[in-house]
Amino acid sequence: MKLDELEKELGSKLIMNDNVIDHYSKSPYLVSPILSKMGKRVLGVVIVEDRYDVEFVVKFCDIHRIPLLARGAGTSTIGQVLPIHPSIVFDIQKLNKTMEYDEKYLKISPGVKVLDALNYLRKRGKELQVYPSSFYISTLGGYIAGGDVGIGSYQYGYHFHNAELDM
Repeated sequence: MKLDELEKELGSKLIMNDNVIDHYSKSPYLVSPILSKMGKRVLGVVIVEDRYDVEFVVKFCDIHRIPLLARGAGTSTIGQVLPIHPSIVFDIQKLNKTMEYDEKYLKISPGVKVLDALNYLRKRGKELQVYPSSFYISTLGGYIAGGDVGIGSYQYGYHFHNAELDM
């Protein structure tokens, strides 16, 4: 495989030591025993730090037909972070975590924890209408990607409903 090309471009951002590979090859939380049996060993872990890293890794994996698994806090209990094919894991936790609020919408970058978004909004007199019970450890993007069911979802629905909701 062409991982030497990836290592040449990214240097120490590509990690292939056995302990790290073992860690990223499993879900850190209890998932279905069937999914657990499907898990595969990852090929390497890229700690992305900026937009360039993201673009390079996505293009590299596309060209070489290598599955890519994006991972933030890794708190999923439904198997989202479990590689089912030998993959490159793309850890986004070191990306700049930015938030912008414009009186109607909250714009966030990857890796922002739900708790940080809640605190940011509460300082502005606002609230997330729906958030996970694991809000203190989960990222907002991973939560939404995982189905966004949690505190407030029975009352307000999901983030993807077409209804216009005020925060």
